[in-house]
Amino acid sequence: MLQNDGNIFDGLVTNERTYTELFRNMCRYQFFRDAFARFVMEHRSQDQSWATTSLADFSFGFAHVETQYYSEDSGTYPDVIIDTGGLRVVIEIKTNTWTGFQDSQPDKYIEDLRRNDDRRQGLVVLIPKYHSHEEAIVGKINKHRKARGDRPFILLLYWEDFI
Repeated sequence: MLQNDGNIFDGLVTNERTYTELFRNMCRYQFFRDAFARFVMEHRSQDQSWATTSLADFSFGFAHVETQYYSEDSGTYPDVIIDTGGLRVVIEIKTNTWTGFQDSQPDKYIEDLRRNDDRRQGLVVLIPKYHSHEEAIVGKINKHRKARGDRPFILLLYWEDFI
């Protein structure tokens, strides 16, 4: 699980599913949505295809947030999807330092995002710092960055930098 170095949820939220639902529930509050959007925007320089996106482009309401949505196209269950109509972001959440991607992650998410329309789309991967599979996760992300052209954007972010 996330290390208790400032994580206010230590001992309260016990697995990836509950973190995912907590994240969604926190999105009920404008201050949380704004803070998450600012957090993503602060790190957008990781991916040049996201560099021209403004904070206003990443504005979303609670009604735009879904969890455990099943995509029939890819046969996947992304942890969180933010879909405003003009922007679609898949968020993959890892809470344990030892949990890596499943075999089809992030490949199927990225295929699904590419298959959809021309909206601004992307994948955000939230992991704990000192993740034991970080090198493999970064390797998969970089493979897709090289192969995908400018869509979708892909960001790797750390929980501890946000909460």
